[in-house]
Amino acid sequence: MNLCETDETVLLTDPIKRQRDTTLCRAAIVLLCSHMEHFFEETIKNVLEFHELNGTTIGALPMRLRVEQYAFLVKGIEAFHPEKRMENIMAAWQSKISRDDDVCSKGLLIATPHVGNFSNPGSEDVSKLYESIGVGNVWSLVNKGPHDQDLKARLDGLVARRNQIAHGEFNSIATRTDIEEYQGDMRDLSHQIDELIANHLKKIVSVNVPWDLFQ
Repeated sequence: MNLCETDETVLLTDPIKRQRDTTLCRAAIVLLCSHMEHFFEETIKNVLEFHELNGTTIGALPMRLRVEQYAFLVKGIEAFHPEKRMENIMAAWQSKISRDDDVCSKGLLIATPHVGNFSNPGSEDVSKLYESIGVGNVWSLVNKGPHDQDLKARLDGLVARRNQIAHGEFNSIATRTDIEEYQGDMRDLSHQIDELIANHLKKIVSVNVPWDLFQ
């Protein structure tokens, strides 16, 4: 953002700097959207890693998370032996993820069934992403921003702009002010998501600060 021109009078009188500024601001929109996509994916990976580090009992995992893991395991086995469907299902059924009294261990939980098809961080896709680990109605848990913004709508607005830019719609522009406001909103959204995921984990296991396990 520091590369963008701060003196608006310069932008009005210098078309070359105005074009450069427009290009940088459009690039900043794309980059911020990419950062949010990465953030959402990383929270999913962190949840899975937390359960492995914590040794969470399989039976304590949200059922939706277990179903996603089990279905991915069955699909993976069938890729090698598609003609043995029942045997494949039984082999998956004997895996750790099917035993309630077993515990999570390093390498057990795979991120792919959750984040593999996640590529557009709009609110609907984000909701489906978190549902896959057992966090339902995520947007009902997100408060408005510090200036009473609807953060769900702000995320969708950011993604819509990114999509317009990515598809070559040159009429879609963004100013330095637009980007600074988006940055603030996405920062607040990230903090809220981080907190609600931590609260979700606290309900599953007796850990006051789940992220301490990563230190």
